[in-house]
Amino acid sequence: NVWYVDRDATGANTGRSWADAWTYLDSSSWAGNKGINWDVISAGDTIYVSGGTDSTVYVPNTYYGFWIRGEDNAPHTFANGNPVVIAPAWQSGHNGTVYFAARVSNRPVLLRVYNHSNIKFTGLNFIDDRSTSSDLNSLIHIGNADYGDSDSLIFFENCNFLSKGFGGLIFLSGTKVTIKNCLLDYVENDEVHDCDPFGISNGRGGHTIDGNKIIMRNGNVGTDAHRDGIQMSNFGNPAWGYIEKLPVTISNNLIIDTRAEGTSWNAMIYSSGPYTSVRYLIYNNIIVSRKNNSSITGIWVGKGGIAPWTNYKTSLYVLNNTVILKGNGTADVVSGYNHDTLIVKNNLFIVDNITGNHFNLDGSDGFPYCFKDIDYNHYTEFGGVNGRFAMDNGLNWSYSQWQTQLNRDAHSTTSNSTEVAFLNKYGLNKEDYYTVTGRDAGVNLSTEYPFLKYDILGNERIGQWDMGALEFGGSQSSNINL
Repeated sequence: NVWYVDRDATGANTGRSWADAWTYLDSSSWAGNKGINWDVISAGDTIYVSGGTDSTVYVPNTYYGFWIRGEDNAPHTFANGNPVVIAPAWQSGHNGTVYFAARVSNRPVLLRVYNHSNIKFTGLNFIDDRSTSSDLNSLIHIGNADYGDSDSLIFFENCNFLSKGFGGLIFLSGTKVTIKNCLLDYVENDEVHDCDPFGISNGRGGHTIDGNKIIMRNGNVGTDAHRDGIQMSNFGNPAWGYIEKLPVTISNNLIIDTRAEGTSWNAMIYSSGPYTSVRYLIYNNIIVSRKNNSSITGIWVGKGGIAPWTNYKTSLYVLNNTVILKGNGTADVVSGYNHDTLIVKNNLFIVDNITGNHFNLDGSDGFPYCFKDIDYNHYTEFGGVNGRFAMDNGLNWSYSQWQTQLNRDAHSTTSNSTEVAFLNKYGLNKEDYYTVTGRDAGVNLSTEYPFLKYDILGNERIGQWDMGALEFGGSQSSNINL
């Protein structure tokens, strides 16, 4: 079935034609019976949203923003078929650009999706267009207060999210949400608010964040607000009856903070919380922070202190990532605690300061025993790798001790960070991070991890793999990999 949403429609609001289109993205009762009637929607249906002849801006008419939810809070689940797709219209007169905009300052969320399952948003634009900063929590909020599985199988693909720096962009408290090939961008700003592009908490996990470009641009030096690229916590709280927890995949993303000015923390990818006990697959990402005034960790995944320790185990796989950190203090590349399994391979780690610490794996707070497989990485530090290389189980280790006494990184290499040249360091394109460092120095991991067969751009890894997110494919002509 095909359905229609048009802000300017004046007909019967049945959604069956452009003349009788629904006028709001909300569920019907939240839009004066002019929004989408989810009782007539079936799995596999498409809801086209009119962009007019050039562009159309949709602005919420209630305090709660656009609210897609079941009438009388009843869940709508379309999990037995193809997803319901909400997309910009292609038809003449309606194929302009579609914007959903937060323009009123006292509305905390632009779009909420509660008690719905198996819906895909594609090709849409969500923007914070307010003149002041009060009250906004995030542009998008997926998940209900009961954190039930009805808030699952939600997809955002090929969408754009733009903020002025007044708050976060996407907050997930449901389960199994996919954000794929999207742009999450902040205009350059000096706001004081928490500005995590992603905030993820509660639910059972199962999220996929893949192929996105995530850009932070805050320069405020007087705030201790969060500037985590992806912040996660509290998957699988047993108080809500959760036992099974689902893996979280973060892959093929460019995550970058473009401003050398400003302070921020904790990490570019950050997860903590007492019940966070899932498997993290973090691979093929380019992670860049150029902050001079903060000590930003690259990947920080741990679990809070909830006994018994053996009930909450976090597995972390860090594979074929390119991580570039600056900072004014100890910048841990990989940090965490209470891991059950830690695999770190084929990564290119650039630490542009002299106090860089590559690993902080303090398990002395109750879960010190962890299976670790760490090898085939390239480590750099300004002036060369020297002094403390890692903390593990409460002890400091130099790189030579790390290799000889702990038997790690036998096939890894080190250098001065100034010796690593990128095609365009701090650029906003994934192709900017091609480098000769680590060429043919990685290990073929396709047997254990078949998803690594292709790099961040989709180039096939063949022969001896390169370290980092990009596999060199030969000379370049007209941006085509030969």
